[in-house]
Amino acid sequence: MPDMDGWLSWRRRGQSQEDDNDSTPLPDDVLAAVFARLTDAADVLRCAATCKRWCRVVAKDAAVHARVLPPELARRRAFFGVFSQLGLPDPVPGVADAAYHRKRKSPYPISLSDGGRHDALLEHSRPVAARNGWVVLELVHASPAESLDLCVFNPMTGEIFMLPSLSGEARPRCYACALLTGDDVDEPLPTSTTVFFRVLIVYNRYRFTAFRAFSSDTSRWGTEVSRSARPKIDNVRLGRLGQSVVLGGVAYWPLRRSALAVQLDGPEPCEVTMPPWGISADQPQSLRLLGVTSGDRRQQQKLCFVDVGFDVDDRLHRAGLPCRTIFLLTSVLSTIDGQGTNMLKWVMPHGRLYIPEMMVCSSDDFNLRWFCEKSGVILFTVGQESNSPGLYALDIATHKVQKVVDGTGCGSWRNVVGYEMDAAGYLASVACY
Repeated sequence: MPDMDGWLSWRRRGQSQEDDNDSTPLPDDVLAAVFARLTDAADVLRCAATCKRWCRVVAKDAAVHARVLPPELARRRAFFGVFSQLGLPDPVPGVADAAYHRKRKSPYPISLSDGGRHDALLEHSRPVAARNGWVVLELVHASPAESLDLCVFNPMTGEIFMLPSLSGEARPRCYACALLTGDDVDEPLPTSTTVFFRVLIVYNRYRFTAFRAFSSDTSRWGTEVSRSARPKIDNVRLGRLGQSVVLGGVAYWPLRRSALAVQLDGPEPCEVTMPPWGISADQPQSLRLLGVTSGDRRQQQKLCFVDVGFDVDDRLHRAGLPCRTIFLLTSVLSTIDGQGTNMLKWVMPHGRLYIPEMMVCSSDDFNLRWFCEKSGVILFTVGQESNSPGLYALDIATHKVQKVVDGTGCGSWRNVVGYEMDAAGYLASVACY
């Protein structure tokens, strides 16, 4: 396997021999055994900050040290970040084609030739999906391309899997994307499988909506499956499907009053029947989001809709000030009286979750961006016509809201995806700073 050029590997590779000389006679394995006996995450991080050699040792055994994270961090199943696109980059003639022409059809891991920095990849791509520490990027070409080129990218380790191009008649013009990883599969993977994932795209043909999936274990795209038995999804709505939620091997996207469900963990994707009605709200896509309920195991989690509502303060409205208080409603997909998965219905929301101390002038100032399925966090932006514009994270378990990015430009972001990593990856990233 080629060298991986990621954020972690780049930092480690930048360490010189002088940096490793910490005047400590103990070898790395002995240091690792000492660090593993620490019972306070703060002590682990202090050791990592001592010198670059100790930092490397801590990062190498991050999975062991993650067990001593403080309770408020340990209860999280994952830690989150954000990938966003301010706008399509200005194309540089020849750059994209020169960088990716020889790599587009390789389904195997590759490393970039830019010294471990992924600026070229990120500047000439847009994020379309993310899950379990992996991001799906669409490569943006310098000129109008006749092919769709996707890659699956791990920013922490630098692993990149380039998917075969979909060109000519096989190229979808407008599509939605979902990603399934090895963490989503209950059955143990073959020991020879180092990385497992599937990428699903949903797109339109002239008379029908179609599905197609790429699988890492076969290194190829599967056959096109048509949704001919159901109405074709409108092109405008298809382009706005946004985030997919993967639960029990099924990828879900929000539709008008229900959800599009596609089985993803089988040999070929197939649509799963969903209750067509039941959601009373008919919100714009920016005010609707699919998520999952909390649960100790995936079998206990349920699919849910998150809808945004507003309460208006007439006095503030007359004064020309932000006057809409924001609250969330949740509708859960559940079985009818325990009659099995073939008898599903949407359970109407009960109660409201208010977002404290936040008001907007209109519903256009608020945008639900992403549901972080493992950490249980909703990412949303508020625009400049609010009392506090920026990107926020709402923890649905504690109802706490944290501002992630401050600024008036967050509301105009495009292609926002939430990036989640496990606790070991989080500790490794902190240790490598």
